[in-house]
Amino acid sequence: MVAPARKCPPDCGNPHHVPDELRIQSVRCDKYHDWLLEQAKSLRLRDKSSGQAAPPLADYVMALHRAVRRSKGLDEYTGKQVKWYRINHQRPAGPGRRKHRTRGTWPSVDHYNGTGKLDYRICSATVNFAKSALDEAAFVDLCRKVVRHHNKAQSERNERVASARRAAKAHAAQHAKSARNPKVPSASA
Repeated sequence: MVAPARKCPPDCGNPHHVPDELRIQSVRCDKYHDWLLEQAKSLRLRDKSSGQAAPPLADYVMALHRAVRRSKGLDEYTGKQVKWYRINHQRPAGPGRRKHRTRGTWPSVDHYNGTGKLDYRICSATVNFAKSALDEAAFVDLCRKVVRHHNKAQSERNERVASARRAAKAHAAQHAKSARNPKVPSASA
């Protein structure tokens, strides 16, 4: 059961209030603001380390807040619910792949148009890891290829199974027929 939604306290003073879709997942005002700031610092540091001029931290926070509001609490690539309530908990330790696997449907920030641009999409950690450095068009194209190949391979597997069943059924019918009509040795022998 989900706990009742909390509102930002009247003295919050933060213009980036927790969106309703997150509040119903028991996301506290302070944790949301901490998450925004943590993500903004990480994104700004990434942009600066790639040699790009980085806008002020407040611009990152605002861009992230816009992305969260636009997402309505959902993964913007799959439409599935993101577990926003997990930002109230300690993140699991572990590098690289393990980290993304353990975080699964936790919220993650995708650089929609690459680094250096304040254009982000909210998605699950798993989707962000799968998308990696691809832009949206390349990622969607890759997903289509995966689905086409999966469907073709599944169809081929289904046909092999059906063929094997038909062959087994024919063999069983032949065996049953020969059991009913055993060969009788001829009298001339």
